Amino acid sequence: MKIEMTLTSTDPRFQLLELEGDLDAEGAEILEKDIKKSFGDGDYNIILDFSNCAYLSSTGLRVLFSSLNKVRQNNGRLVLTGVNENVRKLFSVADCEHLFNFHPTLADFLLSLK
Repeated sequence: MKIEMTLTSTDPRFQLLELEGDLDAEGAEILEKDIKKSFGDGDYNIILDFSNCAYLSSTGLRVLFSSLNKVRQNNGRLVLTGVNENVRKLFSVADCEHLFNFHPTLADFLLSLK
């Protein structure tokens, strides 16, 4: 899994992590490390762009849960964009879809901030 981490040029309050590949056990470890780096930098408003991520394992879901908990403790936002139907089904099966903030695309989310 490759993760690109940048501040969004449209809204510098948000750290953008663009996921590329599968969010399996190895990818979850990489994501967890990058999210913890964001937290260490004081960034608790995080966008995870899943546009190029086709698979989410239970280990990846655990990283998302723990990240969501930390974000909420620090009055931040964790936003998931570009989540495909197969990945979204895992949230539904785990009955946790209502806990996360989903937007169809990164552009849709950034427009919602205006």
